[in-house]
Amino acid sequence: MAKDLEIFGITVPALPASEISIASPDLILFPKPIDYPWNRAEAGLRKQAAAIGQQAAAVDLTLEAPPPNVSADFALAIHRLAKPLGKTPGQIAAELAADFNSGPKAPFIKAAAPTQSGYVNFGIDVPSFGNAVLESIEKKRESYGNENLGNGETVVIDCSSPNVAKYMSVGHLRSTVIGESLARIYRAGGYTVIRDNHLGDWGTQFGILGRAKELWGEEVDSEMPNADPVQKLYRLYVKINDEIEKEKAANPEGESALEKEGREWFRRLEQGDPRALELLKLTTKQSLQEFKRVYKLLGSEYEYYLGESFYLPMLPQIIRAMQKKNVATKDEREAVVVEFPEGKNIKNLVIQKSDGASLYSTRDLATLIARTAWFKPDKVLYVVGADQKDYFRQVFGAFDAFVGKDAPVVEHTYFGTVSLPEGKMSTRKGRVVFLEDVLNEAIARAKNKIGETDRDLSDKEIEQISRQIGVGAVIYMDLGQGRTRNIQFDWDQALSLEGNSAPYIQYSHARGKSVLRRAASEKIKIDITRDAVFDLPIEADLVKHLSKFPQAIARTIEANEPSIIAAFTYKAADLFNKFYKEALIIREKDPVRRNSRLRLTSATAQVIKNGLYLLG
Repeated sequence: MAKDLEIFGITVPALPASEISIASPDLILFPKPIDYPWNRAEAGLRKQAAAIGQQAAAVDLTLEAPPPNVSADFALAIHRLAKPLGKTPGQIAAELAADFNSGPKAPFIKAAAPTQSGYVNFGIDVPSFGNAVLESIEKKRESYGNENLGNGETVVIDCSSPNVAKYMSVGHLRSTVIGESLARIYRAGGYTVIRDNHLGDWGTQFGILGRAKELWGEEVDSEMPNADPVQKLYRLYVKINDEIEKEKAANPEGESALEKEGREWFRRLEQGDPRALELLKLTTKQSLQEFKRVYKLLGSEYEYYLGESFYLPMLPQIIRAMQKKNVATKDEREAVVVEFPEGKNIKNLVIQKSDGASLYSTRDLATLIARTAWFKPDKVLYVVGADQKDYFRQVFGAFDAFVGKDAPVVEHTYFGTVSLPEGKMSTRKGRVVFLEDVLNEAIARAKNKIGETDRDLSDKEIEQISRQIGVGAVIYMDLGQGRTRNIQFDWDQALSLEGNSAPYIQYSHARGKSVLRRAASEKIKIDITRDAVFDLPIEADLVKHLSKFPQAIARTIEANEPSIIAAFTYKAADLFNKFYKEALIIREKDPVRRNSRLRLTSATAQVIKNGLYLLG
């Protein structure tokens, strides 16, 4: 049985068993980074560039990606050599290009070409490079793109975090899908990933619900005998809040009696009243059942579901410990406050009210301290909306001041809002658009689109495909855009088979697999031991793009930005569709070209599949 832990002079409750096994990486035995063809070419060029810069004038030269209108794969800026060498950039570029071309070249680099503007451009040797890329994809398959960037370091991701006794709204979509995607991407980068769903199961609003249950619980049971438990709880919550609003409207200067009773009910909960605790336990269990149904639709999983209430035993100790370290002090009203230096431009944070009650901030600090004790994380990501920026600066600032140099890196991975067009979705009570309603609407619309075709599909196949297309469309509509943007949901764009959408990418993958099935049915075997040829420009463009998938994963981790993977996967699908239109594949008469194009088709389908998986 797990034991309580001690950290920073605070007793942390034993960690419950996880819902699923911890998502540890399987990459830590690999080199860091893995020697992918593009990595090898780029690293070799950087090494040569660094040596030249130091030998010529003890300066660092910068390797860049050339602009789209330049037919090169790498560009080396040499302007910093002009002054120390007393030559024009064009002269130096010509000399360096000649030196590169006469000496040993970096892996897969074909030639260097100078420009008068002061760059040396480099091209990839497509035959050798393309074959290395195909071989890498064919060897690694589902793990292609994965790199040991994290070396097993632990990342905790706090995401989704719905409130119990309520349905998940569309407002939970972004936190849920961004968190799940980042978890998959970090694991692909060689990190141990722990997803901790921090449930909202505490606070005055729960006391208000408890009071509503006392007043109208039997009435709602009789009104809605066949409703699920969360539906009834939500009905009670709406009812008491309506009544509170009426009381406030009738007596603007006075206090709502029901609100006061709700606070009193919550005080009973804080003091350990058995009936109140039983309601909390039952409500959390019922709510989790509802949440997990939605998570199953979205393909989201969590190692832990731990509510705010779990951390309550730690709160008095934290308040005392922070006061003892002079991180927090009592103000003139006897509230306990963390004050920040003026230069930090962070508002003071209250961690205990003057009446002794805790706040969200106290419980969030307890959660961070517990996670530090349990998981020893190197990084903790909070996938929470941008409107909480100032609050998290306060909490993270207080945590860093208390923990000091032993604190893990804590980041607020914020995102913009998501909204739906007026009139496109029904709402309950005109207040909330529920996430499950959005997903079911997407599935229904996908099913209608499938019904417009003449495909010979069984009812079971239609249900499965509708879920894949509909839910995938919702997820991609979110992740396909930068996470900091505000999103206006567009059903037509989300479900379109053209342009930047999940169905377009899914269809591209299906098209590739269809080509491979047709080849198999015609007894055409793909020989991966035979060198591929890349005769068409689109073939070279496609294989070069596939080679950059590991880089896309690395850049996503660096920026915590899944839209980078989305953009990469969309471009892979778009290039494949151009390749499909321009190149004969199965009908190609030359067996070498046909085999090459089938290998390229198979590799592209695999990379698109890997990209879609990382997006959820």
